Amino acid sequence: LLSVHPYILPPFPTAVAMRKSKSKSKLKKRQIGHGDSEQPPAKKLRGRAASISIAVGRNVSIPTDVVIDIMSFLPPRDLLHTAFASKALRNAVTTTMVLKSAIMTGSPSVQKTMGDIRQLMSSRAIQAPSPLRLLRLACGTRCEICCVTAMKSTSKGLGMFVCWKCVNQGHFRHWNSQWPHHQASMHKFDALFDHPRVAFHQPRSVMYMPSKPMRDASGESIGPIVTFFDVKKMVAHSHGFSAYIANYLYAPTPSVYDDFKSAIIEVDTIKRERASREAMQRRIPSVSVPKYKMIKKMLHKLAKLI
Repeated sequence: LLSVHPYILPPFPTAVAMRKSKSKSKLKKRQIGHGDSEQPPAKKLRGRAASISIAVGRNVSIPTDVVIDIMSFLPPRDLLHTAFASKALRNAVTTTMVLKSAIMTGSPSVQKTMGDIRQLMSSRAIQAPSPLRLLRLACGTRCEICCVTAMKSTSKGLGMFVCWKCVNQGHFRHWNSQWPHHQASMHKFDALFDHPRVAFHQPRSVMYMPSKPMRDASGESIGPIVTFFDVKKMVAHSHGFSAYIANYLYAPTPSVYDDFKSAIIEVDTIKRERASREAMQRRIPSVSVPKYKMIKKMLHKLAKLI
């Protein structure tokens, strides 16, 4: 085939040609190394050096503290992209940083998501999200189970993105207050569902709860602490609902929720200070000088110089 059509495929390089190309590339590297016009590529920072500064280009690095300061002013989507640029930046993300980004610069849907998470965390009804999990919630746009249905905010009472289709497909079970066993011990079941640490999604009169403890793609525990099959066990438990949650459901310790609460307080303080500064700036009248007066003053100065 090649004898008939010699130009169908490019000719393969011979061993001599390959040796010549290698020698030329070595010579070019030597010339670049001794020249002043181009610099060799910067070495990747590893170990202790990576914790001191972060390389952003050839022989250019920025201290990590400066990068973290810059990250705290980014919108949620930009913060997500920056955090996953390297392992050092990913480890530098904190809960305060994510909350500040979401509350100060987030869209209305992000504000709604953070409001739902804040309410559930204050009542300690869901698994405490890590900073990266909280950042993914601030940037979430799709159902976390099917990854198909578009969503603007988390499902109220669940602390996660779940579409209505996935709620009805076995991942969640509904509890109806009209069931006979609920009616038989109505005061106990009502007390359970009024407990602050029991979270559920209630679009109508039916309450939806996860059928089992849930985890996201990274293996982190997410969603409500109490599941559908824990309801009857908690009602039958003799030491109370809180004791069952602490001893059998391995809920996060109160210190984890206190850290989130302190981060919320810090962000609220920053938000109030910014609002007060903006209000002060609005009160100060802006002195506007007419353009013709500015031009007249400039011409007067030029006349003196001439």
